[in-house]
Amino acid sequence: MKIILVLVGFVLMIAYSVIGTSDMAQAEEVLGVGTDSLLGGDLTDLEDDGNPEADDGYDAIFTANDEPGFAGGEFAFNVFDNQLGPGNAKWC
Repeated sequence: MKIILVLVGFVLMIAYSVIGTSDMAQAEEVLGVGTDSLLGGDLTDLEDDGNPEADDGYDAIFTANDEPGFAGGEFAFNVFDNQLGPGNAKWC
């Protein structure tokens, strides 16, 4: 009896994966390469004029228990600087 339940579950799982994904639309569009391809205008820096070194020009207030962690190599706050590339740019 237990093997029958396992087989039924397996058949239902396969049927769900075949039926459930057949009508999904998938598309992608490459907008470009580099920092200029970012859409910008996010809520943390609407004008894209934030200066991560001076912690100035942002439309958000950032607080952290380790303020020197805003700039430098691969720190978490670098996600808000809208720069694409290696090193200090977060979106790499």
